Amino acid sequence: MPARSTLFGQLISALLLALLCAAWALFAPIRFGGPAAYVMVSGISMEPTFHRGDLAILRQADDYQVGEVVTYRHPTIGPVIHRIIGRDGERFIFKGDNNAWVDAYRPSRAELIGALWIYVPRAGAFVEQLRVPRNMAALVAVMGVIMMTSGTGGVERARAGGARSSLLTVRLRLGGRPAGARSRARPAPGLADLIFVAATLGCAALLLGAFAFASPPTRTVSEQIDYQQTGAWSYTAAAPAGLYDQDAAQTGEPIFRQAASSVALHFDYRLAAAQPADLRGSVRLTAELRDVSGWRRTIELRPAAEFAGAALALDGALDLKQIQALVSDFERQTGIQRPQYALAVLPDVRVRGQLAGQPIEETFAPRLEFELDGQALRLLPAAEGTLGGLTPAKPGMLRRERSEPNTLPLFGLRLEVLAARRIALVGLLQALGIGGLLFLRARQAAPADEAQRIQRRYGALLVAIRGSDAELHGPLVEVATIDDLAKLAERGGYMILHQDGQRAPRYLVQAGDVTYRYMPDMPAPAGRLVGPAL
Repeated sequence: MPARSTLFGQLISALLLALLCAAWALFAPIRFGGPAAYVMVSGISMEPTFHRGDLAILRQADDYQVGEVVTYRHPTIGPVIHRIIGRDGERFIFKGDNNAWVDAYRPSRAELIGALWIYVPRAGAFVEQLRVPRNMAALVAVMGVIMMTSGTGGVERARAGGARSSLLTVRLRLGGRPAGARSRARPAPGLADLIFVAATLGCAALLLGAFAFASPPTRTVSEQIDYQQTGAWSYTAAAPAGLYDQDAAQTGEPIFRQAASSVALHFDYRLAAAQPADLRGSVRLTAELRDVSGWRRTIELRPAAEFAGAALALDGALDLKQIQALVSDFERQTGIQRPQYALAVLPDVRVRGQLAGQPIEETFAPRLEFELDGQALRLLPAAEGTLGGLTPAKPGMLRRERSEPNTLPLFGLRLEVLAARRIALVGLLQALGIGGLLFLRARQAAPADEAQRIQRRYGALLVAIRGSDAELHGPLVEVATIDDLAKLAERGGYMILHQDGQRAPRYLVQAGDVTYRYMPDMPAPAGRLVGPAL
């Protein structure tokens, strides 16, 4: 085969290899380190967007936005492909386009498989058919036949090449010349490898550059900023010696009204976040007295005051005599006698300012609940689901939009777009450089005249002979080009007889009684055969 065909084959092989690598980088399944996941639609909850049997190709993302079609992993159902309609803290709210209700399950970020990338109608049914054993067996059989056919063709070509080599050796020996057969002209192994490497590098650089320059260098992502507001209560009340283990009632212990007339309260507040904060706000402390009928009275313990920073300490006092006066006045005016009343202490913290450069406005108003009767004031446990108790806590979250370098998924890795552009340009320049060097090398190694070119290209088919054309028998046919003569020789399994004449070399092929001749630099006479014979 001519060297041109060999070079073309190297280029095609390099292009196919680059395309295969690009396809793997784009469509490799997640389980094999790729960026894609494949989901077949099996219900009607997303109609008319998707239908049963459609194939959805998903891609993982750093963040998912409201409105995107995303597949999440349900703990009992499995993969579910629905649309994000909202967020609840760190969890996502989903709904099917064809459903009138919202999904009861709210997955977290770790349970999201990927967002919709490519939608192929009815392709899922084809993939499902491939899972059938007989269909899979048929596909494997067809692929096996193709591979065996390709392998057999290669063996036959190798055998044919071996036969020609053997024939060449015998004819050289019969002619009395040395048996050193020249190999057919083709790129040397080192040169062929360089051509393949340069072509592969160039194709890969072009593909990488196409994706890199088609993608924006930066992207806007939504960053979650978590923080938490916490409080800590403590109280004490003076008491006669020996009533408690210590000289006064401590946090958590009942306050006996006959022994104490007031309760000292202390409240510590803090807004904790991993990001820097510039906060200020106001705080007020009140008490609320109420009964089972809904009657209530508010008692101000500390008027509203400003504060700065992420933490504060607040003190106040409960005057049990004042509270008893309110209870007595209520009972006197209504004629209702209550054995027990509820008493709650409420700090009202209002925060504003900046957190991680984002504006924030928050409130924190936990309730410290007591039960009041004629004998004592007793601390009550916080009701489930309420903000109360001795150590109340309230989580919060802000979202911040920021710009970051955009990335391309490449064999399970994340390559920045700008870096991918640089790599593509460097790879393309290297491929062009190698190609230029190969071109210069080929130009330098090019034969100076046609005889050298023929020797370089068809040396494996040439046999040098002595004598003149008068020794040949049968009709003589002039051939237009050496390529046509080589085709005659290859089709008939003949050798090209090379005769060096005084004026110009001659190339002959004897096919039976007919002799075909090609003479370089000779005008084509009338009747010369133009094109292959046989």
